[in-house]
Amino acid sequence: MVNRSYALKGLGFGVRTTSEEFAAWLDQALETYRVTTEAQPYYSIVIADGPPTESHVKERYHVLYRGTLAIAKTPDLFTLLRTFVSDMASFVYDQREDAIYADVVPVWLGGVCGLVPAVLIPYLTTLGRRRLQRSGLTLPAETAVAVSLDSGMVMPMPTIVSLASRSLETLAGVFPLEGQDQRATVERPLAVDVVLSIGSGDEQLSPVTKGIALYRLASHVANLDQLGEKAVLGLRPLVERARCFELGSGTPAGLLAGLLTALRAS
Repeated sequence: MVNRSYALKGLGFGVRTTSEEFAAWLDQALETYRVTTEAQPYYSIVIADGPPTESHVKERYHVLYRGTLAIAKTPDLFTLLRTFVSDMASFVYDQREDAIYADVVPVWLGGVCGLVPAVLIPYLTTLGRRRLQRSGLTLPAETAVAVSLDSGMVMPMPTIVSLASRSLETLAGVFPLEGQDQRATVERPLAVDVVLSIGSGDEQLSPVTKGIALYRLASHVANLDQLGEKAVLGLRPLVERARCFELGSGTPAGLLAGLLTALRAS
């Protein structure tokens, strides 16, 4: 493992990786945030050791861990980096007042958009990429959302963490970028059709009132202390436009089934 230390708005964190080449690239890409004071590892990045060969035909996966939780497992290094940069930005969400920042994320089934707790995504990915592809579900590359204070729409994330100029172009010269992943990012203001929370019951899927949905959604807001009542009022139109459900605390397969049922019903 190779260790590196960075800081964002004075908050230090460590990144360790299995690849010296990737660590060197990361130093260049995050040169603005590099610090010499050693920080405890917060992220671990496992880099696949090359494309499939004739004797090893399975896809190779890069994995991003936050602590011990794998928040991205993908054959596409660009997708992993989008997730990493998005999660890095979460260090300062609680200091911002330009939008409502919450650790919930959009998922898509056809033209229907659902909003789910971000912690659900790592559990769903344990089912395997091919099973998720067959389900028709599109997962997010980001680990949080920004919601407009005025419209209650999910907005494209502002640039909070900036990679150095041309660093993504140089990445292709260091690593073979042969994998593909269909994870999506929010590119325009987005209305949410379904709001889902995770309950403690045995039912795979149950409707909840908009009041409960709003209460649970507000509990995910990172800058609630900063915004106060404005955060709840900003989330209210989002919830009022949506159908609201809770998923039972079941297996990943059960959570997926409940999620698909909610999205198909909307």
